[in-house]
Amino acid sequence: MPKILINILIMMLLIALAPLPYGYYMLLKLLSTVVFIWASVLSYQNNNNKLFVVFLILSLLFNPVFMINFPREIWAAIDILCAAILFFTSNMLIKAQGIEISDKDEANEN
Repeated sequence: MPKILINILIMMLLIALAPLPYGYYMLLKLLSTVVFIWASVLSYQNNNNKLFVVFLILSLLFNPVFMINFPREIWAAIDILCAAILFFTSNMLIKAQGIEISDKDEANEN
C-alpha cells in the first residue's frame, strides 16, 4: 500500500474533526473503506489475524453503502482512533506489500 495513500487518509481522518460539508465525509468513507479492505487483505496474507479483524471491522464501519449513524462526537473518537491505528501500522502495511523501506524513510517517520 503506498505510504502517501496511508498518510492522506490519516490527514483526512483528522481534518474530519472539523465541521465540513457532507460530501467530504462521503469521500472519507469511500477512501477509508478501500484502504481498510486493502489493509485487511495484507494483514490476512501475513497471518496477522488480529489486524485482519480490526481492519475488516473498520471497513464495515466506514462503508458508504450500508451506513452506520453515530453522533458527531462518536465519529470524532473513531476518526482519531483510526488515524492512530493507521499511523502505527503503516510500516507493517508497506512491508507486507513487499515495498522496501530505507533507514532514511524510517528516520523521517519518527
